[in-house]
Amino acid sequence: MTETTPAPPALPLAAARRRVFWIVYTTVLIIQALHFVEHIAQVIQYYFLGVPRAHAHGIVGQLDLEVVHFIFDLWLIGSLVLVAFLGFKFVRRCGTLCTAAFTALLVVQGYHTVEHVVKFTQHLVTGAQGTPGIFGSFFIHALWFHFWLNFVVLALIAVTYGDLFIHRRHPADE
Repeated sequence: MTETTPAPPALPLAAARRRVFWIVYTTVLIIQALHFVEHIAQVIQYYFLGVPRAHAHGIVGQLDLEVVHFIFDLWLIGSLVLVAFLGFKFVRRCGTLCTAAFTALLVVQGYHTVEHVVKFTQHLVTGAQGTPGIFGSFFIHALWFHFWLNFVVLALIAVTYGDLFIHRRHPADE
């Protein structure tokens, strides 16, 4: 007679939700940080190294295409909505700063996504890369505009992530 090892107990729903929440939010934080490094590289190339704007594409210049930014920003807002869904008690459970920061994050990244939808549409119509978007060329140079948009998004992700991590308050916790 052979003995069988009993299966481990199923992960409770709240614990599984918490695990997925942290995996998704950690991934968002890391990928947005790496994306921001690309924007830092573009600023350095253009303003400090004298590389013409048409050639200042960051470290992985082959990915500085409207379609890549379009897909990336759709992925990012989708991931943030997933984080909000997984942490539906987020607004009630975290502090005022954290709540305000996450709300601002959704608003800023929501606008950023719309900006890239417009830029991608302009690209499809004109065939040009580096299209102006909505505000990217009217008030501030597009390079700086997207640098600061990505900086604000990264800062808001870091503030909310840090608050939740330091205080170990997860929205799925009761």
